[in-house]
Amino acid sequence: VATSQPNALGLYDILGNVEEWTDNETVAGLGQVVGGSVTSPAAPGLLVRSVNKREKRRTLGFRIIVD
Repeated sequence: VATSQPNALGLYDILGNVEEWTDNETVAGLGQVVGGSVTSPAAPGLLVRSVNKREKRRTLGFRIIVD
């Protein structure tokens, strides 16, 4: 944890082994997922996409943030 420099928002280590759910709902029934998983191809920038809220995969998770 915190082994690299923070991003523009001051967050550390936001890339990991799973794509992460956000609390954003794009359209009814679809949630927003950010980042990539260990199975995603390498890509520059932050990946953002919409997926069915009922989707379950081993490479899809969430992050707990404490302020």
